[in-house]
Amino acid sequence: MDYTQVKDMQSRFDNLVRRVPGENIEFWFARDLQELLGYDDWVNFSIALRRAIHACNSTEFESADHFRGVTRAATLSRGVGGGDIGCDVEDFMLTRYACFLIAQYANSGKATIVFAQSYFAIQTRKQKLVNDRMRLQALIDARAGLREARDLSAGSYEHGDDDEGFLRIRMRDDAVDGAQHPRETRPEHMAGEDVKKLARRLKGELRGLVRDFLT
Repeated sequence: MDYTQVKDMQSRFDNLVRRVPGENIEFWFARDLQELLGYDDWVNFSIALRRAIHACNSTEFESADHFRGVTRAATLSRGVGGGDIGCDVEDFMLTRYACFLIAQYANSGKATIVFAQSYFAIQTRKQKLVNDRMRLQALIDARAGLREARDLSAGSYEHGDDDEGFLRIRMRDDAVDGAQHPRETRPEHMAGEDVKKLARRLKGELRGLVRDFLT
């Protein structure tokens, strides 16, 4: 493919994306993807679809989270002189990862499928980076919470606060933070050894995420 063909193909794939009304959730319809990948027959396309579902089930993911069966209204032709009829057909709402798997199991002899394999691989990688970045920020916030909890404990006792006064400080903080994190997972409510274990785990996960960003 030359540059113009690649841009045209990318535009066609970009135009397939749908969004759940009122939510920023992307999905694709399997029958839309079938047509773009050059499959004239749903039965033949279903072979790649079923293989993709099986592959998804063999990973840590649930296929139901990526391949959601739906029924859609469609117009089918009766042939020459027969006119068109309306009917309901089987379809699937697909995530980006589901589209990636389908492209891997489709007929790679088609140029559009070769493009789709790269297109959805790149899109899936982009989403992973976004998810990793959000997780990284959550880990950074959690480590900051550990540090704040230690500083608060040390500072309160250094200033002569007794256990009852310190409890009032904690209760005030709980009222603000309670809706954001379960009580048992917040650093200030964990035993000393648990806090140390959490700190070590966060440190390891931070290193792993940073390493992923650099690769």
